[in-house]
Amino acid sequence: MLDPRLKSFAQATNYAALTTLFSNGDPQTHIMWVDANDDHLLLNTQKGRAKYRNLLADPRVAVTIFDDNDPYRFVEARGRVVEFRHGAEASSHINRLSWKYDAKDFDGPLDQRVMLVVEVHRVIAHL
Repeated sequence: MLDPRLKSFAQATNYAALTTLFSNGDPQTHIMWVDANDDHLLLNTQKGRAKYRNLLADPRVAVTIFDDNDPYRFVEARGRVVEFRHGAEASSHINRLSWKYDAKDFDGPLDQRVMLVVEVHRVIAHL
């Protein structure tokens, strides 16, 4: 079961910073839309992006979700991507995220979308 503070932050309209690792160990961080279910953090990217390639090689991640009203309040999650979901499920997920953050359908290509399912091992909250 996902930490309730983390789940609450992920299900609100807060943005997340996703950090992945290149093969040489260098980190890469991107601001992302984020969501959660009862057990996992859920993010969405596109095939071919560096973060996607990084995760195929090394699934470890750090995800920091910032309170959109006070960025000094945040919840950090450390874990790993345990599943890559493609196809209709990933397309539907990016549309749900787009409605959550932008109140409209996602306006990019849907055929290359990938939903990232993150299993969380550690949570650090600064609230």
